[in-house]
Amino acid sequence: MTFKEEIELQSKDNKVLSYEILTNLKEKTYWSGRPKEIGDTVLFGMVEIEEQGEVFLRLITFHEEEIGVLYEENTDFYSKEKPDKFPRLKKIENGN
Repeated sequence: MTFKEEIELQSKDNKVLSYEILTNLKEKTYWSGRPKEIGDTVLFGMVEIEEQGEVFLRLITFHEEEIGVLYEENTDFYSKEKPDKFPRLKKIENGN
């Protein structure tokens, strides 16, 4: 599955945030700090994180509008054979 197909699949399959869903969420912001709002479709992706010299993947939430602004496809560790359907992202340097 391609990066674009993974985003499209989540956009189609994930529930749109309703008032009820939003009020029951523990985390009311995306990983970027942007607040989640009624009508949003929360997307999930994996980012590469380095802490104390170790690199690992972290599952994050993001909004589709953040693609191309804060995040882009991370082709450095993207594999079509990966076991999950989460797009691989990297933070855009100097992204707002």
